[in-house]
This record gives sequence, structure tokens and C-alpha cells, in this order.
Amino acid sequence: ENSPYYADLAAKAVNGAWGSWGSLSGCSTSCGRGSRRRTRQCNNPPPSGAGVSCKTGSSIEYRACTNRPCPMLMENGVIGQHLVPVLQHAGEVPKHGTDHVTVQYQIMVVMTAWVLTEKLS
Repeated sequence: ENSPYYADLAAKAVNGAWGSWGSLSGCSTSCGRGSRRRTRQCNNPPPSGAGVSCKTGSSIEYRACTNRPCPMLMENGVIGQHLVPVLQHAGEVPKHGTDHVTVQYQIMVVMTAWVLTEKLS
């Protein structure tokens, strides 16, 4: 139907377009590889009338990020090289001949303290 109402609505149709990207978030991990995220809105201009929302592209973008290496726990029964300084600092270096259960417990205690310290700093 060609009523003036529909013709007027079509004439006032504005399709939406993406606005600027926001700032990138911090890295999702405190060590190792993670991701950063940023968003944008379909508001430049926003869709109006019979216009459509942004059809192409995404409102979210992810980028890879890398922080310092994570401490390694155990590798074939040997304490990982990155964890040794952490254990030494905590006075928890296992003695020669210490069983693996004790070593793993010591690592768990030190890693828990390390994670808590990272979250608080």
C-alpha cells in the first residue's frame, strides 16, 4: 500500500553505524597468555524509523596479551625452573629425597600465597 504514512516512514529510515571503540580492558591473566577486550555501540548514528541496526562487524573485539611467564609446577617430577626462585624466597625448597606428595604440597602452599599476593597488588 502506498499510503503517505509508509512513504514518510521509509523517508525517515536511518540505518545504524558503529561508534568508536572503547578502551581495551586489562589482560585477563596475571601471567602467561590471555586476552584484552573492547566494545563499541551501534550509535553513530543509532538506527531509527525503519532503519536497521549495524549488520556487519562485531560489537566486541578481543586482542591477545602476554604477561610474565607463569611459574611451572612440576615437569616429569622436577620442579619447574620458574618456580624455584619462588620456593627459595619462601624458604620452601624441597630437600633432596623429599617425596613428591610433600613437594606438591609445598608448591600448592607457595602458589596459593603467590596468587593471593598477585590479586592484592
